[in-house]
Amino acid sequence: MRLIKLNLESGIPAPDYGTGRYVRLMGGAGDFEIEVVYKEDTIRSGMLPGIGVDLSHPDTRERFTEIRIKSDTAQAVEVLITEWPTADNRQQGGVNILSNGGLVGHPERELTNAAASIAANAARKKIYLSSPDSNAGAIWIGATAVNNGLPLEVGDVLLLDVEGKIDYIGSAGDKLHVCEVV
Repeated sequence: MRLIKLNLESGIPAPDYGTGRYVRLMGGAGDFEIEVVYKEDTIRSGMLPGIGVDLSHPDTRERFTEIRIKSDTAQAVEVLITEWPTADNRQQGGVNILSNGGLVGHPERELTNAAASIAANAARKKIYLSSPDSNAGAIWIGATAVNNGLPLEVGDVLLLDVEGKIDYIGSAGDKLHVCEVV
């Protein structure tokens, strides 16, 4: 999952931002056009801010290999690119009450080359995991070995609905930020 900040110029497509299956334009004003490139096909379409869309190939379900976004208005926007459908409550005007409880932050976790875990918590409704921009590489979530599990890339935030223990591993010296909704 990547959250990309773009400074769009009126009528000029933003450069390619990589691969994925799902895209959500987090906000913005005016009309947007998206160009999605696959191995052998290209699709162009309008796009509405705040709406997540499945942009995997309609016939083969393959991920897109390139994506370009164009706006009729010069503006700064955020684009969320993921491999799976995701909900994000930061869209303009959106309100989502997660619980009557609270948000519980935890001290920053410094990684070693060994696997570690976040303890199970029956009171936990959701948990946010964040990999700071200063990290050297991905943190592998749900894994006890590198290149297993789900990669939390540098600069990404992951929201999970899980009460159980969460294993993770990454490079020594990297950090993991944790916040629970209880």
